Amino acid sequence: MKIKRLLAFVISMAMIVGMVPTFVFAKELDFEGEEPAATEATEAEEEEPAESEDKEEPADPEDDDDEDDAEAGDDEEIEEYILEGTKPVPESSDAKTAVNGRIGKCSWSFNGVTLTISGNGKMPSWSKETQVPWHSYRKQVRNLYIRAGVRSIGNFAFKDMSNLSFVSVYTYVRGKRALKTYGNYAFAGASVSKGAMVKSLTKIGAHCYDGSTLRTAILPSKVKSIGAYAFANCPNLLRVSLTKKIKTIPNYCFCNSGLSAITISKNVKTIGQYAFAGCSNMEAVTIGKKVKTIGQYAFAASGLKKVVIPAKVKSISTCAFVYCQYLTSVKLPAKLTSIGAGAFSLCYNLRSIGIPGKVKSIGRSAFYGSGLTSVRIPASVKSIGAYAFQYCQNLTSVSLPASIKVIAEGTFYGDSNLDNIVIPASVTTIGKSAFYGCTGLTNLTIKYGVKTISDSAFANCTSIKNITIPSSVTTLGNSIFSGCTGLTIKLTQALLSSNPDAWDGFSGKTIILDANSIDVTGKMATVKAKKVKKKAQKIGVAKLYTFTDPGIGAHVFAKVSGNKKILVASNGVITVKKGLKKGTYTVWVKVLATGDLDHQDSGWKTIAVKVKVK
Repeated sequence: MKIKRLLAFVISMAMIVGMVPTFVFAKELDFEGEEPAATEATEAEEEEPAESEDKEEPADPEDDDDEDDAEAGDDEEIEEYILEGTKPVPESSDAKTAVNGRIGKCSWSFNGVTLTISGNGKMPSWSKETQVPWHSYRKQVRNLYIRAGVRSIGNFAFKDMSNLSFVSVYTYVRGKRALKTYGNYAFAGASVSKGAMVKSLTKIGAHCYDGSTLRTAILPSKVKSIGAYAFANCPNLLRVSLTKKIKTIPNYCFCNSGLSAITISKNVKTIGQYAFAGCSNMEAVTIGKKVKTIGQYAFAASGLKKVVIPAKVKSISTCAFVYCQYLTSVKLPAKLTSIGAGAFSLCYNLRSIGIPGKVKSIGRSAFYGSGLTSVRIPASVKSIGAYAFQYCQNLTSVSLPASIKVIAEGTFYGDSNLDNIVIPASVTTIGKSAFYGCTGLTNLTIKYGVKTISDSAFANCTSIKNITIPSSVTTLGNSIFSGCTGLTIKLTQALLSSNPDAWDGFSGKTIILDANSIDVTGKMATVKAKKVKKKAQKIGVAKLYTFTDPGIGAHVFAKVSGNKKILVASNGVITVKKGLKKGTYTVWVKVLATGDLDHQDSGWKTIAVKVKVK
């Protein structure tokens, strides 16, 4: 494969999923460059990790290697397949066999123009191209004939025969003498534009057509195995038809090919890593319903405009659709549980995406630099990775669920058009530079419950005018509001003086929140033992607490101690679990009034509440 630029691309994407604020990504990407020589690759090595996920299919009876019985019961029908050209290059009248030799049970001859392979058996599986007897003549071969009886094409056999004008393959249609295997690198870099594949073919090796002139790949119905890179770097390849026996599209299989569209057959379960990466002409793909896995970078830098992910896919892998710059529509399956790191990063024209209600995690840089204008994150999401929405400069609104506890580092870094954000009470930590450079942010609400605001969290958010930091916040990082010149901040005196470095670069105004107080006592509530025996019982706030002075703001409750079968929710409701025996139980509960935009919280007050089960 032409790999240098691809490696640069991979390194760049590694930078995305390991993002720092100074990230720079190359605007123009291609998969050009030169590939290191593969002369030392062995067949075992070329059987590629890509296929390690596949389970071996039961042996085909026709694959029996017993050559002693090769002719027993064979059908004598022979067919010819043309892989290149329409007629052979004429040989001069004085042409004669210059070189020849034996290769296992086959033989070869070359007369300066025509290479002929004949015999009754398999060609050797050479471990490197220099072992091929005619390797030094590969640029001189104009005509290539493979005669009936040759049962396999060996590794590297016709690699880099770029001057071929005519290629003819004769084979038995069926039986043990039929040609069944094209080895690793068999036609890599060769002129085989027609690429006709014999009907008896069952296996196509790794790199088989890599870098060749192949235009069409219609796989015969018996093909059940394709090696990694088999059709990679074939810029003229426009059409591919897969067989029903193919269950895995291996790693890099069509990477950097000229495909404009493909239908992935219904029996395919796995699309390997980089399988279609760099297919810049590929605008459409139909993914079969049985696909469960889409590998890392599978469609990276492709020309896809829309994609529907089938129902059995549970996770979008790392950078699966990175830099699909023409992608405008994505439909994710209802049972999807995770979106991987960089999955849709640099999809500039992706304006919206529906995140299904079972997604639990959104990976690092998942939508970095995408064209999203709004995002609704469902309540199922527990974690959002660092820089997940960094540089989404069209993003104007985000709905954060009450299920997340951390807004990670740089999550919304540089989202200059984001104008409104509400940080829910479930969030305990706002990470470093989480909203750095959100210059359009005018409305920011931090709910009571946040405990830590990290370094530069809101630095250079120049449009915010007013903010109240709730008194639940106990830790401030450095330079959290640096560059916010016209901002007025309300906070507690204790927080203001907790870290002088927090105010580095801040030239706005601070106002100390007014005091707040609360006066509350506990009651005794009664539940019937008969009901508790059948199921858990809930007791409402009115039956449990008496507020002489409710204070300012919402009330927050927390259990301090008491019977394990008596639970106290944050809203004060008590649940008596099923099976609690008769008796009177004391539960210690602490209560707080959260305050408002002008008042700090009241501080915790601990009271005793009694629950009687009778």
